Amino acid sequence: MDTLDIQKDNFRKERTDLSVLFEKVKKFKEYKAEKAVPDNFKEAANLKERLAAASDTVRSFNDREQIFGLTKSEYEDIDLIIKEFEPFYKLWECAQEFAIDKSDWNNKPFVELKYEDINKKTENYNKEAIKLQKTFQENKEEDAFNVTKLFQEDNQAFRENIWLIELLTTEAMIKKPGTWKEIFLKCNVQASVETDDITLFKVINDYHLLECQDTIREISDKVGQQWKIEKKLNEIKELLKLQKLDVFYINFLN
Repeated sequence: MDTLDIQKDNFRKERTDLSVLFEKVKKFKEYKAEKAVPDNFKEAANLKERLAAASDTVRSFNDREQIFGLTKSEYEDIDLIIKEFEPFYKLWECAQEFAIDKSDWNNKPFVELKYEDINKKTENYNKEAIKLQKTFQENKEEDAFNVTKLFQEDNQAFRENIWLIELLTTEAMIKKPGTWKEIFLKCNVQASVETDDITLFKVINDYHLLECQDTIREISDKVGQQWKIEKKLNEIKELLKLQKLDVFYINFLN
């Protein structure tokens, strides 16, 4: 009993600390500043971990209270923080995930990018941002609402460029890497064509291919049609090979 009472007294300070930390997270305003997203996510993740531990502590208190026949202690302040904190954590979790994804998409070899996956993921980020903005607006959380808007704008700005990934990572472009030479030539890009070294960051900032959308679309469509024809011809060749084998096998049996 004495131990339980001491632990409850000590827990009072943790409850106060959690409340203070939650108010701090609610007031996060920075998004674009260097390290703002990872630093803010780290704080939010820390609060989430401490809230989970607090919830475990409450359960431990209640279990022992039941054993000793004591009235169950209620900690409505903890329950309320856990509930209200959820959208704030979701905001910084999404912002952190997007920051990591964006860095990965910008810097990995172009041939490894998957347009369908990137398009779907950025669409989901946008949907989540819309839901969070609605929640923060209803709860009159202006700072969080504004940060969520910045996150959505950042995601949308990236989405405006993914047509490059759509057109330049088609099956035909992967199978015919020499097509990059034609793109570089027609878009006046002065660079060597090493497809393993081409990244989205370079395509946008070094090669300035955002300015060549019509040309790139025309070339991508053309090579796509050529690749379809080649695949069909290859299928026919394989079929003819099988037919010749069948004829040879029949003649051999006879």
